[in-house]
Amino acid sequence: MTGKVILPKFDNYILLNKFGLRLLGLWPIPEDSAKWKFTLKKLHVSLVYVLLLSLLVPQLLDLYILWGDVDANVENLCTSLTTFTVLAKLTNIVASRGVFQKSLATMKENWDTIMRHDNCPEEREILLKMSKVGFVFTRNYCIIMYITAGMYFLRPLVVGSGTKSPHVKEYPFCAWYYYDQFSNLTYGIFYFSQVIIGFFCGTGNFTLDSLCLVMVYHACAQLRILQKQISQLTNDGSDDILIVERVRQLVKLHKKNIENARNLEAVFSGASAQQLLVSCVIICVIGLKLIVSLNDAFQLIMYVAYMQLVIFQIYLYCSPGDELINQYTGNWDALSSR
Repeated sequence: MTGKVILPKFDNYILLNKFGLRLLGLWPIPEDSAKWKFTLKKLHVSLVYVLLLSLLVPQLLDLYILWGDVDANVENLCTSLTTFTVLAKLTNIVASRGVFQKSLATMKENWDTIMRHDNCPEEREILLKMSKVGFVFTRNYCIIMYITAGMYFLRPLVVGSGTKSPHVKEYPFCAWYYYDQFSNLTYGIFYFSQVIIGFFCGTGNFTLDSLCLVMVYHACAQLRILQKQISQLTNDGSDDILIVERVRQLVKLHKKNIENARNLEAVFSGASAQQLLVSCVIICVIGLKLIVSLNDAFQLIMYVAYMQLVIFQIYLYCSPGDELINQYTGNWDALSSR
């Protein structure tokens, strides 16, 4: 008696991405849902915007007030640029939500099709391998992100204000609040708010970055599966009519892959270019902070962790692009022309 085969679930491989998208209010809801659910989702996204802006505006005020203090300005830019890019990426997803939801639906549909019991196990293996790569990258990025954020949250408590600091009150992220100068209660409220908003900001950062990698690797898996299907087109000695029908199905599949690639480009192209530019700037400012923090062990470790995070972030965008190029070019040379 053979037991029932338990196939991997789609949600298990995008678990962290789904968590982040739900936290940001970006996870799609069914089209036939009640109107109040759509209204609640819009309010959710609006609340996330308000939270992020309530951090970015004080950061910009701090940058303006302390303009000319190179050390303070550089420290501010390390985090304010990240807050800005999260807002920009969030705006990009909201603006292209129709295409984004279609891409997610295509991923789910492809997964269900490949994972059917009557499908080829080799194709399932291809998809599972690519999905596992995406999940591992997402998990590692998530860990590095939260470790770095945690060090920022604890920095004012560990390091203290210091005699060289231009700030009256020290926060996890450099910011200026008018009402906290002489009130410890107000300071505690703003400090706690930065921890909460920092959690949202960090989650948005790793979710939207890693989601690009996961979706591009899924597209790579579809191309590799298409390549395999083409290579086995005539292996079973089928007649010409059946082969022609298979070719038609493969053409439809390839057109679907092309459409999905265009959707991914529409969603992530601008955001990825902006993120790569900002990441390069952040690497420069972190490098300067590393030089001036050589005598402070905690801050040195914190900035080293942040540097690793940004480098990993750049790799997240470069790695799937390189894999996609390989799938479109190199691997097709191995196909027989007969």
